[in-house]
Parts: sequence; structure tokens; C-alpha cells
Amino acid sequence: MAINLSRSFKAPFYTDSEEGILRIYLITMGFSIFIFAIHLIFGVLGLASTLFICFIHIIHLIVVFSTQSFQFGYLLETARLEVEKQTFVMPGWNNNYGRFFYNGLKIQLIFLIYLAINTSIGFIVYLACGLYIPEVMQQLTLAHEGSISYTGPVIIICLLLIAFLIPVLILIFNLIIAPMICIRFAITQSFLSAFNLWTICKSITLKLFDYVVATIIVIVLLIPVVVVTILLCLTLVGWIGIGLLQFIFIIIALNMYAQIYSG
Repeated sequence: MAINLSRSFKAPFYTDSEEGILRIYLITMGFSIFIFAIHLIFGVLGLASTLFICFIHIIHLIVVFSTQSFQFGYLLETARLEVEKQTFVMPGWNNNYGRFFYNGLKIQLIFLIYLAINTSIGFIVYLACGLYIPEVMQQLTLAHEGSISYTGPVIIICLLLIAFLIPVLILIFNLIIAPMICIRFAITQSFLSAFNLWTICKSITLKLFDYVVATIIVIVLLIPVVVVTILLCLTLVGWIGIGLLQFIFIIIALNMYAQIYSG
């Protein structure tokens, strides 16, 4: 197996940066606290205002989107350092804010585009199937007088299954390739490279067994992460730890996929 699990689980806790691991996480926690505060403030503003509610939500999304860019850019950097087989994958924040922000902004835009494509395909499939159903119903109504025809209902059921399954399968496909999209973009830092599905899928299939193993491990890890997240939500200060928990989880997950890519 190409995955060194010990290295992946240790990755979030070691650095060769002069800042030290504590300061790295204090800065990360600062971003998490700021995002939570923005959610809280704009949530209150959204409830208190009806005239500018759309404007408030747009500003809310822009601020959160921008702040998250720093964290996402940092996460991508850990994956890049792993692919390059560096001793430590936790970089310092100093002199890197601009680059982290820019890369984090681009990866969010990439996934927004993928989401838009998925939504568009699902809508087109659903619309195409929906437009065909009235014709089938009309033919069924005008079918053999007094006789029972199962053709119409069967076609309708098939159309409904197609309208449901195709978008779901596309969504599952995108979720599967999402980690490799992140890794490839982290290495190339090219916006268009994230849409080179041939190369991305080839990277997955060349190490398919390891990729499946990594995905299973991520899913298994996700269960306690979700449980702890729910428990933290029940406490007054739990929201501080949620951001850090998710941050560590993503570093571990990306590290495993980065090892597969580098192999």
C-alpha cells in the first residue's frame, strides 16, 4: 500500500516553521472564530432586517468566502508539500497570506463551477424526462380501448429513475474525484488543470486500490468527527473546536491522497 498512515496522522502536528505549531493553530483558530462571528452577526442582521435582507446575505457570503480562502489555501499547501516529499507539511503563515488566499479563492471557485455543472445537468435531465411524461400519458389514455397497457407506467417509472439516478451518479462521481481535483490543483496551481478530468481520473485509476483504501479510511474517520462535532455544538465554546477539528481532519485526508498522487 502506498499510504503511510503514521505519516498522515502525524502530519498536522509537526512543522519546521519558525512560528511553531502552536502559533499556526492560533492563527487558524482566529480565522474560525472570525467566520463564526460573521455567521452570528449576519444571522442577527438577517432576522432584524427585511428591506436589505438579500444585500445582507450577499455580503455575508462574500466575507465568509474570502475568509475561508486563507484556510483552504493553507490546506492545499500541506498537500503540495506532501507530494514534493517534504519532511514537514505544515508551513508557516508569515509571507504566505497572499498566496494562501489566492489559491483558496480559486479552489472554491472551481468547486462552485463543478456544482453549477452538476445542477445544470440534473436540471436538463429532469426537464427532458418531465417533458416526455405527458406524451406517454396521452398515448396511454388513447391506447387500446378497454384494455390494460403496462407500457406507459413502465416508461414513466424508467423516466423517473433516469431523472433521479443520473444527477445522483454525477454527484457521486464528483465527490469521488474531488480529493484528486484538490491535489492536482495544489501541484499545478492552474485553474484549468482542475477540469482536466482525463488526467484526474487517470491518476485515480493508476492507484485505484490505494485510492479506495484511502476513501474508506476517510469515511471511517468522518464518523467520529461528525459525532464529536455534534457534541461540540451542544457546548457554549464548542464552536471554537469544530473549526480546528475539521482543519486537522482535512489535512490528514489530503495527506493520504497526496501520497497516492506522488506514488
